[in-house]
Amino acid sequence: FNAEMFLRVMSICHTVVVEKDQVPDESDSTDASKEILKTESNVSGLSMLTPMKRAKAKATKARKKEKKDGSPEGFVYQAESPDEGALVAAASNEFGFQLLGRDSSGVHISCSCPSLLEDENIVEGMKDGTLTAKVLAGKTASNEIGENDITVDECCSPRKETWTILAVNKFDSDRKRMSVLVRSPPELGSVPMLFCKGADSAMMLDGVCEGVGLLEDLATSDVESDSEVQNAEFASLLGIQAHLGEFATEGLRTLVLGVKIMTEEKTEEWLSKYKKAATSIEK
Repeated sequence: FNAEMFLRVMSICHTVVVEKDQVPDESDSTDASKEILKTESNVSGLSMLTPMKRAKAKATKARKKEKKDGSPEGFVYQAESPDEGALVAAASNEFGFQLLGRDSSGVHISCSCPSLLEDENIVEGMKDGTLTAKVLAGKTASNEIGENDITVDECCSPRKETWTILAVNKFDSDRKRMSVLVRSPPELGSVPMLFCKGADSAMMLDGVCEGVGLLEDLATSDVESDSEVQNAEFASLLGIQAHLGEFATEGLRTLVLGVKIMTEEKTEEWLSKYKKAATSIEK
């Protein structure tokens, strides 16, 4: 799985909203604390704040220092669940994929690293269907593409992007997964993609995860595949299953992320089915 696509799912496939932070700025609290200290020293000869005000100033400073949600300065993230908030915060704090906000035009993010979508050849392959997510992951893993990319630290400044949201399938207790149909910004090729995330039991299913049917067939038969591509896919899926097993034995909760690169024809077909389903639900 391509690392860039992995992080884009984390920073885009969610329902987190960005709101203004109602907490006073630390500088204001610090100035006020200094003024209180000065006044109390003059009046009563004290050299420190009263316990209540000292605790308030300390809490304000700690809250500013320990800001962990990864939101832009002066804003906070509001998530429907702690898990969703943690994923968005990690994408921002650890990898530089920061959620800036969302509106009718799409989801706005700030990205501190270069993108494979800046390569016209890659974009063309995605659009005509020859470069699938599976092929992209294999090529980047073997350094066939992206081997000369600069690192995050070498990037001059974060790049602001707007990803258009074409449709959203929210998480529910039945599907146990969430998906969004998006289109990359014009400067990144305007490529339609389907981002999905969910529980491993809901993602590692035939019809959801490509290749799971092959995994089951080969696992229950003695026949070996002659296809190099199938063997590579088989090994990849076995690796995923092994990791999921390890996480389960440690008592960890797991989340599986997925990407499907769409052609324009498939996008129109998908949206048509989505609109029909949405209409039938409303009735």
